[in-house]
Amino acid sequence: MPSKFIRNGNKTIDRMKMMRQTEYLVPHIYAAIACELWDMGWESEQIQDLFAKSQERWLDSERNGWDMLQNVADVTGIDVQYFKKTGNIV
Repeated sequence: MPSKFIRNGNKTIDRMKMMRQTEYLVPHIYAAIACELWDMGWESEQIQDLFAKSQERWLDSERNGWDMLQNVADVTGIDVQYFKKTGNIV
């Protein structure tokens, strides 16, 4: 029986866990990408600008309901899901 103190029982707990994992993972992913871009010769200002623009794009996709993964595949030909399927990303 769900706790009377937690709305929707396990759904809320699962959402809270997911949010904590996201808050941990996203900055670490950005850090890994930043390191690679730095090694490729990008300046810190360029990297920060890229991350700011990527956040804007993410918010646009959420506001307007388009799929980020499908968009990148359509625009660039890069199948981000491919890396997950092959085990090359976590």
